[in-house]
Amino acid sequence: MARGSDEGEGALGAGGTRSVRRTHARFAGDEGGTTAVEYTLIAGFIGLALIAGMRIYSDKIVLVYQTLAAALTPP
Repeated sequence: MARGSDEGEGALGAGGTRSVRRTHARFAGDEGGTTAVEYTLIAGFIGLALIAGMRIYSDKIVLVYQTLAAALTPP
């Protein structure tokens, strides 16, 4: 019988289909990169919070540094 016939083997054949299913099951069960993804998301959210905070308080921070520079500058 030819490969890819109408008997349910598909283009890969019976062994190839099992191999693809096994590979898919192994990939779906692998949690090795989960922690790295979680830490990346946390770092991204912290970065966004810092950027938002800097945008909100930038004028006040500049004023503090200007006041500090004026206080440290000799007359």
